[in-house]
Amino acid sequence: MEIKKQYLPKVAKFQPKRIKPSPEQLAIQLATQKTILIDANAGAAKTTTLALRIAESLARGVAPGQVLALCVTEAAQQVLRQRLKDIGVAALEVKKIRCETFEGLAQQLLLQIERVEVPYFADVAALGEVALDAMQNLSDHYGRRFELDTSTHNVALHTFFMMQIGIKARLALHSHDFSGYTEEEIAHVLRVPLTTYLWLLEYENLRDGQFRGFGDAAFDLVQLLMQQPDALAGLIDYRVIVADELHDLSEVTFRLLASLIQSSGAFFCGAGDKDQVIYSWQGADHQYLRHRFQTTFPNLATYPLTSCYRYGSALAQKVACFKAKPNQSGIQQPTRIDTMAYAPQQCAPVLLASLQAWLAQTKAGSAAILLRSPAQSIAIEQGLIEAGIAYQTEAMPPFLQRTEILMLRGMLALGLQNLDSVPSMAVREMLFDAMLMFAEISIGPAEWDNWQKDRAIAISQPNALEWFLDGVLIRRAKHSRQAILAARDYLRSLPADAPACEVLQQVGQLLRLNEVTRRVFVDPQQAAMVQESIAEFIELSRRLGLGMQAFCDWLGQASQAGQAEKGKGVVIACVDAIKGREYDAVFLPYLAERSFPRAGVARLEEENRFYVAITRTRSYLALLVPELAPSPFIAAMQGESRHAPQMHA
Repeated sequence: MEIKKQYLPKVAKFQPKRIKPSPEQLAIQLATQKTILIDANAGAAKTTTLALRIAESLARGVAPGQVLALCVTEAAQQVLRQRLKDIGVAALEVKKIRCETFEGLAQQLLLQIERVEVPYFADVAALGEVALDAMQNLSDHYGRRFELDTSTHNVALHTFFMMQIGIKARLALHSHDFSGYTEEEIAHVLRVPLTTYLWLLEYENLRDGQFRGFGDAAFDLVQLLMQQPDALAGLIDYRVIVADELHDLSEVTFRLLASLIQSSGAFFCGAGDKDQVIYSWQGADHQYLRHRFQTTFPNLATYPLTSCYRYGSALAQKVACFKAKPNQSGIQQPTRIDTMAYAPQQCAPVLLASLQAWLAQTKAGSAAILLRSPAQSIAIEQGLIEAGIAYQTEAMPPFLQRTEILMLRGMLALGLQNLDSVPSMAVREMLFDAMLMFAEISIGPAEWDNWQKDRAIAISQPNALEWFLDGVLIRRAKHSRQAILAARDYLRSLPADAPACEVLQQVGQLLRLNEVTRRVFVDPQQAAMVQESIAEFIELSRRLGLGMQAFCDWLGQASQAGQAEKGKGVVIACVDAIKGREYDAVFLPYLAERSFPRAGVARLEEENRFYVAITRTRSYLALLVPELAPSPFIAAMQGESRHAPQMHA
């Protein structure tokens, strides 16, 4: 985009320290249009550019207290403050600038409006008791009318909280006139199970101004603004508003931002990358950066940020091909790209060899293995453990602590009548909970506390397994009692050296795990990933070739090894968890058709995930591709056939 010179002041009043702004950055720093949107690439110094824009406003006479800087996350909020200091804004001025998350600002504004401090819980885990009370009310009010899934295990609670966050962030219940709709029809429109919709109603009835959880402050404030558009009058007095991470905006945060801009009449400058929209579960959508800003602010001026300061020119060219947009490197340092083919079942060994070679050449540096699915970490974690390479998992547990794996470990322990391979009391608690969940046994809200106490006492007793099997699983299971009994009888008919692989396969069939998984995990994609995890765990037992007892012993030893302290070691993470991060080296394994892009997921969102993944690296990118049926994204990086035929689940 060519910047017309008549729009620009002649000279910047703020001269930054340590950096020389690029022509694109300088154009944004000097822009005078009232409402500005920065269309940025990954690694293009969005936050630094916003800091320059703030600093220029301060240099032109805007008081620090008249500047509002908004971010979606607290991490980005901290980075923006640091960037202001890095470029030379005095620490005292930075402190006076109001730098907030959308949620934090909404809390403060609601306090001014309501004049009552409402308890706030940023961690939804703290609201588990409220969710259990809501489930009890749900059973009381609707139990006779509908067949409900009243499960209250950890996965059910987590799924409920994630779904209710998404429903509220999208303002989904405000986007339709539901007059005359039945409860089942409303749930269908919301694309959630009936139980989730009714649970949300009961949860919101309990909440009703008594407390707020994550996302509720912005949601409540926007609801208030929909009823009283002038509710912010006299509460905000800003001359400059800037906003970062606009690709993570939801309907709630977009409406809040628009209200702030319109109510204050402030100059606005916001930055986002439309190709980093991947959090649709929490309401993020392409529409805000692609057209909603323009329709809401007809005089909007858009400025590009195409120069990347994270990776070198070779990768910049491939990113430009993949996303069909201008992208160039603003640094001299090269980024090496290796594309490595692997034969069936050989991805993890090829990755391990590549990682070891990089570690041998690099005295210091950060490395990340980025996955599309948690199931893909099992073979990789095995390789790292056996090679003695310390690692840490990011935003997901190591494979031995995942619910589906704990359930299988528990079944093997039942067969061996021995829990010694699970020495940790905390992991034993998790193991019992996992088995309870896969047995589809629901512990009601009224008895949850007693269950936790009984479990905590039982796990330390010599007969813990028998108590759990006879007193809980068999006694309380409804749909799965016969399957559990069949699995128990089968397991106890075997010698301790029976091949673990064959045993696990048979147990999976006896327990009908594929069917159970689809029922337990509400989200189809999550259920599919859990099924893949189970299959990969069985494949691990096949690779090791051990009997039941020896396999359990290996698992117990592996659980004590490998994990590095936080902030140290190789990082293993799913792509969704690392937006905003960068590493010296990135390894992307399992780049196969139907794996990445994942079958059954919107193609554009999968393209965005891949874009996020390949732009996390600074100096080295390793792409591991199967010899047969590689991901079409690899060809797209070369500029070939960007839009291959859509694959279906």
